Amino acid sequence: MPLSATCRTSKRESNPYSFNSDWSARRRNHPESTPYSFTPPSQEYSWIQREQHKAARLMIPNPTSIQIANEAKFSSLAEEWEKETVMHSSLSKIVLNTAYQRIIGMGPVAIPFILRKMKQRAGHWFWALDALTNGESPAQGCTSVRDATDAWLKWGLDKGYISRDSE
Repeated sequence: MPLSATCRTSKRESNPYSFNSDWSARRRNHPESTPYSFTPPSQEYSWIQREQHKAARLMIPNPTSIQIANEAKFSSLAEEWEKETVMHSSLSKIVLNTAYQRIIGMGPVAIPFILRKMKQRAGHWFWALDALTNGESPAQGCTSVRDATDAWLKWGLDKGYISRDSE
C-alpha cells in the first residue's frame, strides 16, 4: 500500500483557522488576513520596506517636472503682474503687487526666469532681483534701465543662471 494512503491528514489539521496549520498554506488558501494568521518576520519586513519604497517613489518628484512647474508658476504670476500694473506709474504700486510679491516668494529659483524675461523685454525686475540675491546688486551706479538690465544679465551669465543662447 502506498505511503500516502496510510498517512492522511485529519480535517482539523487542514483547517485554515487552526493553530496547527502551516502559515503558508493558510496564506495560500486565504490571502486575506485571518484572526490566527501571521506573517513571518522576514516577509513582514520586506513588505514594510516595499511599502516604504513605493511611498518614497511617490513623494520624490522628478527634477524636470519641478522645473516645469516652477516655470509655469512664474509665467502665470508674471503675466498676472503685467496685466495688473500696466497702467501704473507708481513704482511702489508696481513692486508691491501681490503677483510680484509671490514671484519674490518663490525664492532664488525665480532668478533665471526673471533674467530670461529681462532678456526678452526690460521691466521693473530690479526690486525682485535685489530681494532674491540678498542685496547683491550689479546694477549699482547704473543711470539707465538699459544699463541696469545689461549689468544684471552679465551677472546672470557669470553666475550661471542663464546661458548666452537662452531665450
